[in-house]
Amino acid sequence: MTIKEVFPNPTVKKVIFQIKFPNLFYIEDKIGDFQIRIMDQFPKSSLVFEKQFLFALGINASLADAEQEKLKKGDRKIWQFKNDENVQVNLYADSLSITSESHKTYSNTASENRFRDIIEYVVGNLIDIVNIPVILRIGFRYLDEFPLMEKNNENYLNHFNSAFNLERFDISEAGIMEIKTNLSRGKYFFNYGEKVLKKDEQWTVFLDFDAFANNIKAEDFLTVTDELHDINVDEFKKVIKEPVYEYMRKK
Repeated sequence: MTIKEVFPNPTVKKVIFQIKFPNLFYIEDKIGDFQIRIMDQFPKSSLVFEKQFLFALGINASLADAEQEKLKKGDRKIWQFKNDENVQVNLYADSLSITSESHKTYSNTASENRFRDIIEYVVGNLIDIVNIPVILRIGFRYLDEFPLMEKNNENYLNHFNSAFNLERFDISEAGIMEIKTNLSRGKYFFNYGEKVLKKDEQWTVFLDFDAFANNIKAEDFLTVTDELHDINVDEFKKVIKEPVYEYMRKK
């Protein structure tokens, strides 16, 4: 299932991992402990509101009034932690997400920068500090992009096992082409998206691989995440062809 290569030029542009859990009103009291636990790898911290009002942690007491005003308007608090490698952790009262724009591999031992290690580090520390009774949902999503040099059916099918009905709809005539589907994969689920449109004057293929699981024991989060990753990898390997691998091998 695993792709053994670590590509210098991967098509993946963003990886998103998320867990959802019951709304825990006491989580705010644990934020300081969580911040200290992950500070070595995520030294930049801030308090963000849903509508993108940004305040630094540790600001003076006047923040309390501003907080109350935002909360009255329905804004949600996000405790945000970042590093210099374009990895970001967002913690809500009912969920945690990790977004990376730098990782090229999930668990390949040939690389020292593995996304699995970040997940284990962040979520492991959260579970150790916060008594999460159950994880309602684990989601693992890959967003890929590929520049389509020639926009025609022959070239497209040379690169991808497409979900598009290209016999019915000629891609050379499309201003945008898109398909989304939701499937079961054993006890888990999988969302797939495929889209072609212009980005910065370049015709681009967007691929969306999103595996998820529901109602997981907190202590099983990493095992389940491994299995979700395997689903995404299997689906990725079904979609792309050798010219895409060649593109990813180029520095």
